[in-house]
Amino acid sequence: MGKLKYKGYTGSVEYSEEDNCLFGKVQGLTKDCITYEGNNVDELRHDFEEAVDCYLASCEQRGVKPRKPYSGVLNIRLTPEIHSSIAAKAQEKGITIFCQCQGLLLLINLLPNLCSSWRRFGRVFLQDIKKSNIFVQNICVIQNCEVSLHSQ
Repeated sequence: MGKLKYKGYTGSVEYSEEDNCLFGKVQGLTKDCITYEGNNVDELRHDFEEAVDCYLASCEQRGVKPRKPYSGVLNIRLTPEIHSSIAAKAQEKGITIFCQCQGLLLLINLLPNLCSSWRRFGRVFLQDIKKSNIFVQNICVIQNCEVSLHSQ
């Protein structure tokens, strides 16, 4: 599946064999739905951008703030054991649970690029990590958290 980007919005690119056309939907909007279609990529892109512009104009006319995809708030439920483990690791590092979780989530997104064996996971993946001596350190900088990757 491809993606289109415009004014901070990301849209999917899909193909309908039944209708013989491309179509898509703006991703990450929970209460609004923006769709578009086209017979080729240029038409699809044009309709996507027009749909986003139309949505923004509609919000402005109604005096409503446009919704942004993915607010940045992610609520997750954990077992008490996992919650406790994350809290303990964060405390050991002198960082917040938030920074620990954000660092772990960023690491999960970075690992496929770091390890050729990502898809095989398990023992092979862990062996790759040990062989390459990759380790992750969470660094909390003011209010922004980032993950720094270092090689030993």
